[in-house]
Amino acid sequence: DKIQNDRWMKLVITIRAVHVHMTGKTDNLPELHVALRVPCPFQILVRFVEMYPDQASILMMPDNCYPLHFFLLGHDVTKESQSVVQSLISAYPPAVNHRYNGRLPLHLAIESGRKWECGMEDVVSAGPN
Repeated sequence: DKIQNDRWMKLVITIRAVHVHMTGKTDNLPELHVALRVPCPFQILVRFVEMYPDQASILMMPDNCYPLHFFLLGHDVTKESQSVVQSLISAYPPAVNHRYNGRLPLHLAIESGRKWECGMEDVVSAGPN
């Protein structure tokens, strides 16, 4: 509906404005990538993945990693963060088998101190090999 769409577009514009304020750059980055780079509640990040699932398969520059890798490396490890891990894996399952700096998402999750119930289970289930 139009009201919901207007509200969403205002949120996207606000997130972009926060990113510009934080970085001083007006990059034309994909919406999901911008949202992952600014402090957003996990529910908002999940919504960004739902709205732009194809962007989960685009490498984030200049980091040259997928959004799943970026999230595992740079966000708080809490029970609530599991929903973002699940959404990112669901949007682009092959990411669990791609390496970033020689490490799989499983390695990144372990290094960041992620617990089983905070997304580790989802990474292991999606990439059991």
